[in-house]
Amino acid sequence: EGDVTFSRVFMWDINKPVTLKTHGIIPIFYPQCGVDKSRCLGIQQKRVGAWVVGFKLHFLSQYLSSLQLKGGFIFYVERETGNFIASSDAKFDTFRTIVDETT
Repeated sequence: EGDVTFSRVFMWDINKPVTLKTHGIIPIFYPQCGVDKSRCLGIQQKRVGAWVVGFKLHFLSQYLSSLQLKGGFIFYVERETGNFIASSDAKFDTFRTIVDETT
């Protein structure tokens, strides 16, 4: 329960497959009242830690390409940075920098 945030997308090359990754960050409070403030009336919660979950994003392109779109193209872009994340074209290299429309 509560606020979940995500890190920026970054390249992960520590283990295979080399892929893009993001972290989901979930704060841990004490006492644990959850989002319903009536559980701990009059008690101030303190953030005592965080639970971090890593999400590898290589499966996104695999999933999108399995949709077998008819004449269409889907791609994901990180809203904050504009970085390319995944596409429905399985041949498209996620780590390639596009110089112009012919590459």
